[in-house]
Amino acid sequence: MEASDMNKNYPVVFFDADDTLFDYQAAEAYALSQVLSLSAITVEEDILKAYRDINSRLWRLKEEGRIATEELRVLRFKRLFETLGLGPEGAWEEASTRYLEFLGNAGFLIKGAEEVCRVFFYGGVRLVLVTNGIKEVQHSRLAVSGLGSFFNKVIISDEAGAAKPAKEFFDYTFRVCGLSDAARVLLVGDSITADIKGGNDYGIDTCWYNPRGLPHPQDIVPQYQVSDLESLKALVFTQAI
Repeated sequence: MEASDMNKNYPVVFFDADDTLFDYQAAEAYALSQVLSLSAITVEEDILKAYRDINSRLWRLKEEGRIATEELRVLRFKRLFETLGLGPEGAWEEASTRYLEFLGNAGFLIKGAEEVCRVFFYGGVRLVLVTNGIKEVQHSRLAVSGLGSFFNKVIISDEAGAAKPAKEFFDYTFRVCGLSDAARVLLVGDSITADIKGGNDYGIDTCWYNPRGLPHPQDIVPQYQVSDLESLKALVFTQAI
């Protein structure tokens, strides 16, 4: 039986980008090492950890609507350089620009990402990328990774005027995609706060991509969990392909 003949439990799938389809950890490490190598600095584990701690705190502030992307992209390097005593005053601005260039070219994929997107696309499922990431980076990585042709729409928080998990982000997504029935949509993402809470609050069925088998908070419960992307086929289609 051809994929296009299969019955679909969810005719529309929203995919998060980072750490769901894209291997953000690998891309982040690559881009940071490239940026700091320009200053003859080797990225050791302590530097990478410091950057990730700073970056994750700032992205949480963005999810809460307390910081804008333009501020985040520079502030993370300002804090890193000040913490580690790197570079002259203002060097973080150039580092931020170069980092985004390297990150945009790092279209590293999670295992199974290309396969599941291809199967869904040719199976007649509408795919929508929903991301809080930086727009230049996300568009570039979609292109270099080869995933771009599978997606009907790409919704980025900066263009939506709100970030996941805010209701306004999903209002914008549904309006731009011409959707009205949340019951026909499955949201797949790795973030329990941005993706799963956001989808749950909006009435969208959610699937937590949880390869490490982490526990979820008692007050944020996904409809489904998967540890690998291949398992999504059985959720989206009545019969796994």
